[in-house]
Amino acid sequence: MITGSGEDSPVAGADVKGADGASVTSAYGTGSAQTVTAGGVSIAGLYGTLVLHSDGSYTYTRAAGTPGNVDDVFHYTLTDGDGDQSQTTLTLHIGNAGVTVTPPATGTAADTVYEAGLVNGSQQGNTQTVASGTIAVTAPDGVGSITVGGQTVALNGTHTTIPDGTRGSLDVWWNGSAIQYQYTLQHNYLESPATNNGQDLEAQPQFAVVVTDQDGSVGNGALTINIVDDQPTA
Repeated sequence: MITGSGEDSPVAGADVKGADGASVTSAYGTGSAQTVTAGGVSIAGLYGTLVLHSDGSYTYTRAAGTPGNVDDVFHYTLTDGDGDQSQTTLTLHIGNAGVTVTPPATGTAADTVYEAGLVNGSQQGNTQTVASGTIAVTAPDGVGSITVGGQTVALNGTHTTIPDGTRGSLDVWWNGSAIQYQYTLQHNYLESPATNNGQDLEAQPQFAVVVTDQDGSVGNGALTINIVDDQPTA
């Protein structure tokens, strides 16, 4: 008798109405029992909301940020035409989803800074020494923790500053849906060989990004900052 849509399929089998016919008359999840009508009633569960109708049809909507690989259990009562009742449960399984971390493409304005823009650089003030952007995060089961460059990033929007040796620093924070960052170049980097002007491949600081969701699934990525070498002009 129970039929519906939502997260995966119900674990329990179908109900049998019996010779006297039956309908769903009451149900509850995490709260007290509610009367079920033909128009449907909204019932709160641990991980989402069930809208259940007296004919047994339902719709389940998962709450955002809840973990995966869990069951949401609802209890309901069937009542037939002469008042006989039967109590049982509807168990909805929420599947496990992975985590995806997507840094910006390498070599864009979002991750490139120039030594030429530093104090005493060949183009001081005319080229950027600060790069900022967004690291996209897809975590259907909710974000549990974030580390960047081995340091924990708070989930309340607090900024975390990560030193990059003597070159500069990376400022990161979680905006509720993605990781925001800003890299500031503060000093030049003396590369070897010194004749390698242009793109400074020896000064590409890389920061590991690790996002763990609420049920333990892990997504990995890396933010690479391109530091472009300054060169003298005759």
